[in-house]
Amino acid sequence: MFWLRLEGQAETAIALPRRAEAGNLYESLPEIPGSAMRGAFSGQYIHQHGNPKDSGEKVFEQWFENPAIRFGPL
Repeated sequence: MFWLRLEGQAETAIALPRRAEAGNLYESLPEIPGSAMRGAFSGQYIHQHGNPKDSGEKVFEQWFENPAIRFGPL
């Protein structure tokens, strides 16, 4: 097993609500969930490399759709 530790600092505010609430105030999660990290990384990859389904690229599947790769919370 290979571990990679990431640390980051947000340049802008991040709000990840703990649960759906009515109104303008809500409680945010204390960490960034791994699923949100996977989505952010995969979105950046698509932004830089284009849609992997159009190019038939397997790297995207290996990194973001592989059940053996897990994204933990930050």
